Amino acid sequence: MASLSYVDLLKRDNIEVLLERIHNRTTMILGARDDGEVINLSGTIELNNVRHENLLIEDLREFLTHRTLSDSIQIETSDRRMLRVTKFFKDKSFGGVPGKSSGAGSERQEEGVIDAIVGCLGKSNNIASDHSLLPVTVTKLNYPRINLEYPKPIFIVDASKNEGLSDIGKEPYIDVKFTSNKGEVIGCSMKGMTSPSLAGGGLAGINTITPHLMPRLYTSVTNHLVSEGYHHGDIVDNKELPDMYLPVPLTDTRILIEGTKEMGGPVQFMYVGPMDVTYTFQRDFGQYNVDLNGKFYSVDEYMQKIPEFYFRVRKRDLDVDNRVQIDYYNLNKEGFPKLFTSPTTGKNNLRIAVVGKVPKTGKKLPL
Repeated sequence: MASLSYVDLLKRDNIEVLLERIHNRTTMILGARDDGEVINLSGTIELNNVRHENLLIEDLREFLTHRTLSDSIQIETSDRRMLRVTKFFKDKSFGGVPGKSSGAGSERQEEGVIDAIVGCLGKSNNIASDHSLLPVTVTKLNYPRINLEYPKPIFIVDASKNEGLSDIGKEPYIDVKFTSNKGEVIGCSMKGMTSPSLAGGGLAGINTITPHLMPRLYTSVTNHLVSEGYHHGDIVDNKELPDMYLPVPLTDTRILIEGTKEMGGPVQFMYVGPMDVTYTFQRDFGQYNVDLNGKFYSVDEYMQKIPEFYFRVRKRDLDVDNRVQIDYYNLNKEGFPKLFTSPTTGKNNLRIAVVGKVPKTGKKLPL
């Protein structure tokens, strides 16, 4: 058992987990043990005594990446105490086991949505004297509108996880599948409130969907590094290298959001909500509806919600000394230069995600 460290926060999706708890005013445990005081959060975080109520994941990552010994992060409690983030317990959600296999993070969200819908189906089925299957509706889960027609709800008869791996050997793009009363299988991708990636499925997924874009991205990033005077083999403090952002062409946005069959898609809906799912059931004239604390977006609605998308090139899983090595010659699994590697192990430190905005600390590059 242990308390959180700043190094912990830079691992996995721990920044997302932390910000989601703060933004949703949930709880954390004080101390280095799981039997410590349970603290209610106020929704505010302080970076060097500057208050933030809607801090972006990219901004906190930049702060942590360039943090010095004098920098501090404090979390405000519901009773207005300010506590250092390192005073809180490192629970399973922040642990070393990936969220998908540990039951934390996105896995918790997926199971929460499924349990809500299956539970509502159980109530609905008890209406009929023969316990026959009666479909339920879900708030905001409607067929895409055509012109100005009234939204038509999708009647759901089953909900389940999308198990297994995609054809490219990665987790499938569809996280949860719904079955309608018409026999349609509807794919949904689940996202947190501060998800580190909005679409694409990492380099492997992006290169599968839009193989014409990744050569352009790597060429642009490489040219930028060379123009800045970085040579192959240089070992650089990560503070010198801001995350880089390249615009996603509008013509490729939809396919990146939907995905393809090869990568375990396509999705018809995005669900955006807290990892801890809450819900209520309503019954109106014999029809049950599930109201979740998140929201469903069709692909069109998602594109309207986030009008601009960017490829974010960032570093991850850095050594303790926070340095990276420039590597133009060795290639990753997709056949592109690694660019950023660990000076001690040679491990690939570069990650690519799709995001919706560029923080002020980011570097914009052309694609």
